[in-house]
Amino acid sequence: MLSEIEDLARRLEQQLTAYERMHLDELKNLQEQLATFQRLQHDEMQMLRDELSQLKQELAAYKKAEPERQQAAAVDAASTRPVELGITRRELITRNLPFNTKRA
Repeated sequence: MLSEIEDLARRLEQQLTAYERMHLDELKNLQEQLATFQRLQHDEMQMLRDELSQLKQELAAYKKAEPERQQAAAVDAASTRPVELGITRRELITRNLPFNTKRA
């Protein structure tokens, strides 16, 4: 009977040791997974911060160049205005144009 109790005690000790190792291994794996998740999250946040910074720089450059663009557009608009020929609608319809040698 005593040897059976001793055997049972040894098996329980072995079980406890095995469970302890298993749980320590599980905790170690969980720590590694958490560290990996933290690195990924940090990298993603840094990418978003970088993208936001780039957008802010582009917006600032756009705002800085906007008056120049408006001025250039005004110059372009002024240079592309139609030339006034000084003819009337009647002259155009009747083809009686001042520069036309043929008269209708």
